[in-house]
Amino acid sequence: ARVTPALQKKWKTMIEEYLTQRKPLIAIIFIVDIRRKPTVLDLTLKEWLEELDRNYILLITKADKVSASERGKQTKKIKAAFMGKNALDFLVYSSKNHTGRKELWGLLEKIARENKAPLVENDEFFEKQYEKYNEDSNEDS
Repeated sequence: ARVTPALQKKWKTMIEEYLTQRKPLIAIIFIVDIRRKPTVLDLTLKEWLEELDRNYILLITKADKVSASERGKQTKKIKAAFMGKNALDFLVYSSKNHTGRKELWGLLEKIARENKAPLVENDEFFEKQYEKYNEDSNEDS
């Protein structure tokens, strides 16, 4: 999404605080669009996740927007760019036709079981960050 540099900076700060301070976080869903080439920001995020030793699932979205042959080509390129040592798996996904939905939930359940963690929990840290972000955004308006 195209956003202002100021908003990008706020997002960056919020995400950094969340990912570095949220201790029980067991995996991150790293979303990339199958139609797009990896951007500098995407690659920076991948490197940063690796440096922080944070596990992630590479979720390649918008699968319904490309042909089957293009999907295969793009998936190969995206995997080459983003599958690092902390990548737990990758999935090709489409919210429109539900491609990969069952597989994503299965993977999340498996990771939660392996880590003896709830699949969903009340995340007070995120709630505080979100409130802070909204307060800052309202001040800018």
